[in-house]
Amino acid sequence: MSDAKHDLRKIAFQTVLSLVVMILLFGVVYYFFKDQLEWAGTWMGIHWGLPGVAGTVFCIDFLLVPASADILFPLSLNQDWGNPWILLPVMSFASILAGHLGYMAGHSLSLWKGLHRFTHRFKAQGEEIFLKYGFWAVVLGAVTPVPFSATCWMAGHWKLSYGKFLLATLFRIPRMVLYYLAVYVGIEGLKMLGTQT
Repeated sequence: MSDAKHDLRKIAFQTVLSLVVMILLFGVVYYFFKDQLEWAGTWMGIHWGLPGVAGTVFCIDFLLVPASADILFPLSLNQDWGNPWILLPVMSFASILAGHLGYMAGHSLSLWKGLHRFTHRFKAQGEEIFLKYGFWAVVLGAVTPVPFSATCWMAGHWKLSYGKFLLATLFRIPRMVLYYLAVYVGIEGLKMLGTQT
């Protein structure tokens, strides 16, 4: 089996595993902290609303932080601002916009000569990833738990063509829908189990 096929199978397995873990984790958290999450969701709706959601997603997916926009999904359930027909497009657009600004920032930093001494040790690995996978590296960042922000910054830094990058970031839309559904299924499943006991 080629290295590329092995890598893709490994990534696909990790993605499915992360979805299962997320379904269970968010379901358990919601089961034990339902009142607190509903209070936080109500507070967020009153004080932030959808602009706050968009800003939070933008910051998570632009800045190189160890967080995921998925943390907003449990807060959105049973909230007026959490209508998925509005919430998911807002979150997707904010995420894609953040990715594009990350790409531009990465590209700009690649032109700064002083930064090369800090990125030198990652240069071979980063170039190898983007020469080998290019478009698919960004797609994987868009749909898997791999930090989307890091993928976008690297795509800009290693000068992936903007057209390919633009197309790859659109995979963020079905990813948001799929992960939202995973969280929803996990929480609703635990609610059903709770009512049966």
